[in-house]
Formats: sequence, structure tokens, C-alpha cells
Amino acid sequence: MECPFAVGHSERLMFNVELEICDWAVNVPNRSCSRNDGRGLVPVVADSLSSTSSAPYDLRALVKECPSTGTIYISHETDCHEYYECDNGEKKLHHCNENLIFNPYVEACDYPSSVDCITTGYVTGPPAQ
Repeated sequence: MECPFAVGHSERLMFNVELEICDWAVNVPNRSCSRNDGRGLVPVVADSLSSTSSAPYDLRALVKECPSTGTIYISHETDCHEYYECDNGEKKLHHCNENLIFNPYVEACDYPSSVDCITTGYVTGPPAQ
């Protein structure tokens, strides 16, 4: 999996196999890189999940608890436009900008064309008449 560049930084994030997230290189144990393209290190670590996968994901399967240490971003239980920032066990709700949804594979808001989100059981309002 090739992780994105961190917003506002020139450093590319790396895939952390232990946490199964894109993370800062300093936090990634046993990291190995295929090349340094001048913009950051590109990880060799492959993962079966792809940030460009067209397969929909079910929020119930991806929601996880906040770890007691570190900072990660996780899916909201029922709303694709919301996500949580987990900072040392503290869970803080965030909202994606208009027309974006949370992509749990890159832990960032993304275009809906990049990831499909299924919110089983989430009702947004009454059916249209």
C-alpha cells in the first residue's frame, strides 16, 4: 500500500503493519523502503487493502476502539462523512468537508469515487414521497 503525503508536509506517510494504518516513518517499526523519490520514502510493505479499491466497505467491520497510546483516525460507526481522531485513548469527533467521505484505508477524508461506504442501519431521514 502506498500511503499519501501528510497534509501540509512534504513527508510521505508509511504503512504501519502493527497498527494497520498510514503513519509517520518514525512510528513504523521494521520499515523498509523501495526508493526515495525526493518527496519522501515509499514503503515496500504491501497490503491486501487498497486506497483505490472499488469494493465497498462496511463501517461495522472497520470501526475499532481507540488505542491507549498514539494518534490514529478511525471511521464513525454510522456516518461516512464523520470520523474520530484517537489521541492517546481520547476520541474526538471530526467532520469531512462537503462532498468528501472518510477513507479508513488512508485515514483521511477522500473523494467518494475513491472509496464506497456502506452505512448499514443508518437512516438519514424519511423516504421521499
